Amino acid sequence: MRWVLLGSISLVASATAAQTVSEAARDAVHTNVPEDIIVTAPYARSRDEILSSVGVLTGTELTRDLRASIGETLARQPGVSATSFGPNASRPILRGFQGERVRILSDGIGSFDVSNTSVDHAVVVNPLFANRIEILRGPASLLFGSSAIGGVVNVIDARIPRAVPAEPIHADIIATYGSAANERSIATSVDLPVGPAFVLHLDGSYNKSDDLEIGGFALSETERQTARASAATALALGDTDRATELTRIANLRDRLPNSAARTYAVGGGGSVITETGNFGLVVSHYDSLYGVPERFSLDPVEPGEGAIRLDVQQTRVDARAEFALGGS
Repeated sequence: MRWVLLGSISLVASATAAQTVSEAARDAVHTNVPEDIIVTAPYARSRDEILSSVGVLTGTELTRDLRASIGETLARQPGVSATSFGPNASRPILRGFQGERVRILSDGIGSFDVSNTSVDHAVVVNPLFANRIEILRGPASLLFGSSAIGGVVNVIDARIPRAVPAEPIHADIIATYGSAANERSIATSVDLPVGPAFVLHLDGSYNKSDDLEIGGFALSETERQTARASAATALALGDTDRATELTRIANLRDRLPNSAARTYAVGGGGSVITETGNFGLVVSHYDSLYGVPERFSLDPVEPGEGAIRLDVQQTRVDARAEFALGGS
């Protein structure tokens, strides 16, 4: 007990000494107050920036990640994946939400397609013309509709000119190649000033890809065994055509059948640009013919639906006006 008592006395003495030193240091601080006190704070931010999480893809980063579809273009961004109905029908998935819960916009206006209700339909937004892609998540996405709880993808292009080019003719061209499906694409746009206040715009793109290379069998080992067994059953029933088809399905490899595509888009319009604002209009046409990977039937009697190809076409007119009111 004596050792414990002595220990207690020692701790009290140490605490008393520490308190004395702390009071002396505090007095020294208060007696040497600096004349200038520097206070730092973050720059002013709007409420929209505070409430939302916005990702922006532009410049070199956009050019590096550019693909034929908007889903594949954004698939490498944090928190973003894509639906998998081949390289053509690919739509972004934000934080696990897809379909109607993720809005796809073109310069702030809806894409006007049925990709939000059917995942095997392509998004009618051409990323080859994009200057900037914004990914909006969080509560602020509800500004674009109560159903957009997953987020918003806004593709901003320059199809409606907003400024008069400094050169007589301004032209942009980009070409890409993807080895997985032998994908070739090219896009170009031209802005031509006509007088001091009018700009004429023309653009066009073309994309073509073959069947996707998969580097193995199209079916798993279990499904291949089922296909072979069904082929034997069909042959025993005397249906040689069905047996031949099932054998072909079991041996499919290296390429994903019915995944090739061909897409082209053209557009033209113009803008009147003055010091107090601008008004522009563009007419565009989108045409895509692509295949959806087949769901093979392994039944010895009933064949599958076969190779389905979709022909998506859209012609739209967009107008944009901006007026400077002299305020903020």
